[in-house]
Order: sequence, then C-alpha cells, then structure tokens
Amino acid sequence: MNKKKINFNVPFKGLDDEVVIENGQELNLSQILASRIAYSNRGAGKLMFLGFDIYKGHELELDNSDVSLLRNFVEEDEAMTNLLKYRILELL
Repeated sequence: MNKKKINFNVPFKGLDDEVVIENGQELNLSQILASRIAYSNRGAGKLMFLGFDIYKGHELELDNSDVSLLRNFVEEDEAMTNLLKYRILELL
C-alpha cells in the first residue's frame, strides 16, 4: 500500500505568499487544521486520531483513504476560508 508523507507543520501564508502573523505569532497550518477537526461535529474516530498527530506537528504517513478523509473534511468545512483550504489542499 502506498503511503504519502505529509507535514502540515508549516506557516500559513496569505494571499501575498507571506507568512501570516497574528498577535506577534506565526500562524501554523497544523494547529489551524487540528483545531478545525477538534471543533467540528464530524469524524470523531479516524479524523480525530489524525487531528492529534497533525496538532503535534508530526510528519504523517497517510494512505489513500486517510488523504481522502482529510481532503473531504477540508473541502466540506464551511468554517474554513478558501485561502486556508487552498493552503491545506496543496499539501495533500
């Protein structure tokens, strides 16, 4: 089974491709994505398990079903902006 290595522990970049700073801190994709997973009402099983590892900033080895699960979550999450979705999906 093919596994894809993905690391969401990267700075969130804005439209100008510059790192977004909020309250003097760089915003981090792993923390944003993990928080969205944690505060959603979907995927309490496998998705939440992935969310814990994403939050810790670990490089993940995901199989096709895990990638699909994350992709679907991101695409369907109405609270995420299009820019945030783009930055996450470009890693998947």
